[in-house]
Amino acid sequence: MAGKTAVKTDVKAGRFRQKVLSFMKKNHMTDRGDGVLAAVSGGADSVCLLLLLCELAAELGIHVFAFHMNHGIRGAEADRDERFVKELCGRMGVPLTVVHEKVESYAADHGLSTEEAGRILRYRHLKETAEKYGCAKIAVAHHEDDDAETVLLNLFRGSGLPGLSGIRPVREEIIRPLLCVSRKEIEEYLTSREHSWCEDSTNKENDYTRNKIRNELLPWVTENINSRAAEHILAVSEFAAKADAYFEAEAERVLRESERKEKSRTGNSVKIRTEILDPQPEILKTYIIRRMILNAAGKAKDITERHIRLVMDLSGPGGGCIADLPYGLQAVRGYETLEIRKVCQVGEKERREKTGDISAYKFRKNAEDLECTEVKMAGLKTLSCEALLDTEKKKIDPEAGERKILQLGPTMIRLHVTQRKKELEIPKNQYTKWFDYDKIKDGLSIRYRKNGDYFTLSGGGKKKLGRFMIDKKIPEKERDRIPVLADGDHVLWVIGYRISDYYKITDETERVLEAEMILPDGGDRPEDGGGRAGIWNCKGEDHG
Repeated sequence: MAGKTAVKTDVKAGRFRQKVLSFMKKNHMTDRGDGVLAAVSGGADSVCLLLLLCELAAELGIHVFAFHMNHGIRGAEADRDERFVKELCGRMGVPLTVVHEKVESYAADHGLSTEEAGRILRYRHLKETAEKYGCAKIAVAHHEDDDAETVLLNLFRGSGLPGLSGIRPVREEIIRPLLCVSRKEIEEYLTSREHSWCEDSTNKENDYTRNKIRNELLPWVTENINSRAAEHILAVSEFAAKADAYFEAEAERVLRESERKEKSRTGNSVKIRTEILDPQPEILKTYIIRRMILNAAGKAKDITERHIRLVMDLSGPGGGCIADLPYGLQAVRGYETLEIRKVCQVGEKERREKTGDISAYKFRKNAEDLECTEVKMAGLKTLSCEALLDTEKKKIDPEAGERKILQLGPTMIRLHVTQRKKELEIPKNQYTKWFDYDKIKDGLSIRYRKNGDYFTLSGGGKKKLGRFMIDKKIPEKERDRIPVLADGDHVLWVIGYRISDYYKITDETERVLEAEMILPDGGDRPEDGGGRAGIWNCKGEDHG
């Protein structure tokens, strides 16, 4: 009888393992050769995650590492969790990194909840540790119940489709292999494998809204309404995610066409003609406006449905209507256009209010620091910040020696394509760079940084632009003012600092793109003592 039970248990465990494996493959979570860093708290979810990754490592062709953060909150209980994780990783032969943080102090210093502070610090250390180990992926242990809780929480907060999409299986380097299984399935699997875990006593407390949903609402719904409630919530979530992706793509298409026709994107300003925006279905308008805010700000974490509605409610053709938005942005509805523009540095308005400066609401940054302006130069075609797309790229005639200019505020880049002549020496000038023209895929733009930007290192690995700026100790307030020459998300040139190794000239290069930094009035470059653009005052090094 005991033998039959054991066989039945093994079969059930095998099905669980296969379910997770299929989910990982379906969502393309890993590639062969990837290092995967698992976040291990010691709880059932993270222990299961580590166990499964190790069991599937050979089949997936991955290398597993572990990370644990002691939050310094639960005293002896937190120390117990740390010891447990160390012993577990030691038995399994998994390299482990442990960090200690005073989360409560960080929360108090930054005006955050302990939950949010812990999340920020945890992901910061995870990314640093992943880079240390050379891990391409970071695995976290969110499961089906977590996803259902998130969807309900976002629903109660009035979220739109993005919030109802729940937790995504893959977001950049973050992967969630357990998102297809429930907490109950996880505990049953660990019990069948005779693996213990640590219980976090705070999970039983209902001080947090999420815990109330987890401990009270979902169990009641499951028991009294539908035993498969979580599963059905996730089915709706998946549908919402598909709808969200569709509207995102449509919004991007409308804006791209508008920019191509009107050259309406300039640095930290995004503009669309009302004759293009107004006929769109209302739901698509919300996505267009959200995308405009994202493009102007470079991030959208604090953008809510309330902000979207604020912009949509601006009065129509009378013009002159203004709405203040996060990140120092303003929405301005004119006679013929809707513009999202940056008018002040983040926090500047608040600073002036606190100091009693009555001009707080009138504060504006110099337009030359923030916007792309047209420049007319004899014999040269001037393009806006994102105008050199595939169609334009093909129009650069190497034989005719045609030149084009991209401009972002005071920064202008002259572009020139020629056939490679091996006798010519690659320029060493810090502000003149050569690139392999035929490797450019999406088209060129000069802009400020945005989420997802990266460049390629000499060994073929990738480095996030944000991490590069942190490592170079560039002041945070300067990072959003450093121009980059980019091919989609792939940065060719962090101007004044370095270029991507992927686009470097090789023996196989046939056509060369020469990019030369110039000034609008023909003045001296920064290295010649001109110093006309404030950004060039920052000290960097250029490897290339």
